[in-house]
Amino acid sequence: MSNIEQEISQLENQISELRKRLTNLKQEQAENTCPFKVKDVVVDNYGHRGVVSRIRPGYSKGEGRPVVRLFVKSGELGKRTNDYYSWKPTGEVFGGEAYL
Repeated sequence: MSNIEQEISQLENQISELRKRLTNLKQEQAENTCPFKVKDVVVDNYGHRGVVSRIRPGYSKGEGRPVVRLFVKSGELGKRTNDYYSWKPTGEVFGGEAYL
């Protein structure tokens, strides 16, 4: 390898490590700024209930967005998820393990 190729390779490795670090920091910030925690039961403006299954980094200023798995009509936790901003806490915490 030439010196230029070695330098390019080193820079690409540094960039890759910095991207990983940035992703981890954004995720940590999202979890700290989100008003919900994983397994919180929430309800939207239409009365749809769900459970926070994970938290994503937001689009601006890193505020976390909850990803909510919705309950189906039978009362079980469904497979569909939403990440709306209009969720409100119910004060409940989901006790099940399925789909989270």
